[in-house]
Amino acid sequence: MLDDLETRVEDRDMAEVPLWRFLLYFLYLGTFGFGGPIALAGYMQRDLVERRRWISAEDYRVGLALAQLAPGPLAAQLAIYLGYVRGGFWGGKGTLFPRLNYFPAALVTAFEIAEVDTPRWRAASARERPSLVTKWRAR
Repeated sequence: MLDDLETRVEDRDMAEVPLWRFLLYFLYLGTFGFGGPIALAGYMQRDLVERRRWISAEDYRVGLALAQLAPGPLAAQLAIYLGYVRGGFWGGKGTLFPRLNYFPAALVTAFEIAEVDTPRWRAASARERPSLVTKWRAR
């Protein structure tokens, strides 16, 4: 019963935020987030629960538990759940988190196909180039 009371008080203290700002956070995290799924889940807890108070701690814990049970990438599953909790169907659909890794890979591949070869580009793409070019040329 005490946990129920704490959850209700905690829900009241949550900050109201428009869905577009919530989704913008996931755009930022998907683009600039660094680390594995546990690190990204930790960033979500720090940013969304503790700092911004956009998600209740209880919703985060439930989402993390469900994401660990579901097949697929943990951080993406958690982002989709948190988006659903905050914005319903379109919130879950709009997190964009799982799809953001596509853009850097597509950019590097497009530049390699166009044979862009400048010192600045070689330095910028040194980490991703070998795996992406190998996948593209194998086709």
